[in-house]
Amino acid sequence: MTDAPGTPVIAREAPSAGGGWGAPLLLLGAVLFTSVFSAGVLIGIPLIALVLFLPVEHKRAVFVAALFALWIVTAPGNSGLWWIERGWAAIMAGWFVALSLRWPDAGFFRRGFSAVVGTVGVFALSFALRPDAWAAIDWRVGERIRLGIGMAMESLGIFGDAPLAPETREAIHEAIGVQIELFPAILALGSLAALGLAWWMYGRWACGSARPLGRVKEFRFSDHLVWLLIVGLALVLFGVGDGWARAGSNTLVFMGTLYVLRGVGVVLFVNGGMSIFGAVVFALAVLFVAPIVIAGMLVIGVGDTWLDLRRRVRSDERMTPGE
Repeated sequence: MTDAPGTPVIAREAPSAGGGWGAPLLLLGAVLFTSVFSAGVLIGIPLIALVLFLPVEHKRAVFVAALFALWIVTAPGNSGLWWIERGWAAIMAGWFVALSLRWPDAGFFRRGFSAVVGTVGVFALSFALRPDAWAAIDWRVGERIRLGIGMAMESLGIFGDAPLAPETREAIHEAIGVQIELFPAILALGSLAALGLAWWMYGRWACGSARPLGRVKEFRFSDHLVWLLIVGLALVLFGVGDGWARAGSNTLVFMGTLYVLRGVGVVLFVNGGMSIFGAVVFALAVLFVAPIVIAGMLVIGVGDTWLDLRRRVRSDERMTPGE
């Protein structure tokens, strides 16, 4: 692929350069963890759109896109969300392709974030015109979440002959309620991750780029997005009505997660990456003291908006004589 005007730029590295698997694996885990809608649909439809409308140098991407298309068309659906999840993914893919053609030199996040926000806007407008449609989808998504958690608990053997303790049952019901309340934010995060994975597949298999997404330690976004976090907090604290409070809490979760990831990027940059031992320690810390770790990464991520910690580290390295 040539980087002609109007053609999105794919970062070029020789195939032998290696690496570049950390970001796609992280994105795949995020898509599976936040799979309110079908992960295959959220990844496959954007990949198909990219292969159809952007240049393709290697035909294996066409083959992979064809497999996704076959699965998307033939996959059964009995939850009432078959058309909704495909419509969501199609609109998101359309936004992403259009923005990629409009901003060919922009990084992935700018285009992916804008595509997700644009898709949310389209659905919000349609739901404003037909509130009954939102109520029906909200109910169906809630049923899918309840069914999914129920099946997971059953597969783990929790629902055995012995009855659940009242505390455990209450905690499960609270978790289900929180996930249903926050499913728009979870869906938006999963959609952004799915777009990133589709872009990685396109760059890797259609254009031969070894690292289409760059490194996690370089992850950042416009500092002006901090206002979305502030607006979400204001809606939670001062919003009138449950609808505004729910919108605020979902905005907080969505932007808060992005700032946590930005904080992780800052820590990785300052430490020069993460060893296997460091990854194990970090995973254990998340497992046992998740609230503390998440809060710390959030503070670092938000603070980076004003402090630009990575720029300061680079500046200090330039000022320090090399060894």
